[in-house]
Amino acid sequence: MSDQFMSTLRENIAAIVMEVLEASDPMRLEYGTVESVSPLSVRIDQKRAYGSDFIIVPAHLRDIGVEAEIELTADEATHTHEITPKSDEGAAPPDEEQEYELSEESHSHIVKGVLSFTLPLGIKQGDKVALLRKQGGKDYVVLGVIP
Repeated sequence: MSDQFMSTLRENIAAIVMEVLEASDPMRLEYGTVESVSPLSVRIDQKRAYGSDFIIVPAHLRDIGVEAEIELTADEATHTHEITPKSDEGAAPPDEEQEYELSEESHSHIVKGVLSFTLPLGIKQGDKVALLRKQGGKDYVVLGVIP
């Protein structure tokens, strides 16, 4: 077989392989803009915007809710507490002529409870995101936010 024949054969095989790959619709990197977070909508171009049925947002790109039980003892400190005189019906109304007793003692306070907060790590409206389209479909995985 001649060199020219082999060269043409290689080129034809390469062209066929490329056509097969393109037809199989392999994974593709695309970019989009978050139009809304709830409900989720990401616009890829003028014609294509997808919601949560087609967009997968990994945990590292979501807000994280945290709850922690706490028990804190404040350092012993000297400070003043105002003691309001009481009537039979509860705290007496303020009166300019009434004297209030001030208490000054060294003591500490214990604070117990549940602290709840959210770490705002999630994607936000207007974020530009990198998306990986899954093979053969319209499903996308958000890879990250583009600064």
